[in-house]
Amino acid sequence: MIELTERQRKEVAGAKRPVRLVDRASNREYVLVRADVFERMQKALQAEAVDPSFYEFEEIDRPSS
Repeated sequence: MIELTERQRKEVAGAKRPVRLVDRASNREYVLVRADVFERMQKALQAEAVDPSFYEFEEIDRPSS
């Protein structure tokens, strides 16, 4: 596990959105989110993969005027 420096901790604590990080060696970007947010995102993605009904839609019959 990588630990944040004090300066990084303050930046993350004051952020209104997930923090973007860049690896200058590879020029790749990463997004830092809290672990609880990440876990909720993982559960939502797993639920979509398991339950294909997320992708099924029914037409709603509307009464004619």
